[in-house]
Amino acid sequence: MNVIFDFDYTLLPEESTVEILKLSLQARSDKKLLLAKLADIAPRALAGRANLKELFFLYRMTTHIRHSHVQQYILSRAPALDPRLARVIEQLKKDGVNLFILSGGYEEWIKPLAAQWGIKQENVVANRFYWWGKRVMGIQRSPLLSSSRGKPFVVNTWKSEFRLQGPTVIVGDGQADRAVWRCGAVEGFVAAQYYVNANLKTGSNMERATCIENLYMLITKLLATRVSPKTNLDTGETC
Repeated sequence: MNVIFDFDYTLLPEESTVEILKLSLQARSDKKLLLAKLADIAPRALAGRANLKELFFLYRMTTHIRHSHVQQYILSRAPALDPRLARVIEQLKKDGVNLFILSGGYEEWIKPLAAQWGIKQENVVANRFYWWGKRVMGIQRSPLLSSSRGKPFVVNTWKSEFRLQGPTVIVGDGQADRAVWRCGAVEGFVAAQYYVNANLKTGSNMERATCIENLYMLITKLLATRVSPKTNLDTGETC
């Protein structure tokens, strides 16, 4: 059995990339202007609705990130995992469930945090930066940044490599997480609505976690449901 967690607004109540960018801009004299622009653009970019000019602005902002900003973020967020989520992770591990993280964030901070929270680093897939010494120089190519691949591609790759044995449930707050379930790559989907509510369209083998206290129960319920992932496809939707 397997559970795949999203990271932002699923394990932490924030968009980690935005928080890192905020740290990287603190020393700039024009930080107020840049942070205001970032706050305006980021929601559209994370929802896949930003235009080319806005995406280029975000790309340029990543070049302000330094190794020290990443380390500062890791140190501040390591103890920030909600104790209730920590108990969910611990109980799932006791149940023999394999835990994964699949995120549109970045491995540079997600992998170290995952390791501290009890999830193996080799079970984490996210985007990655190009580095020049201790400075970010760009963003590496990734299926997670491709509209034609995305998270379903990664999960299907895991399946082809026999890394996902038995039923699999994905837990996340966004359309990218729902797409994994909708396209039949996993048996069940828990919409994480305890931090944000994206009003995701419902369907069979999908549950809504409006509070963290219900998360473990909903995950185990879906893991116990023996259905073909192909039954998750909704009429009128394409992968």
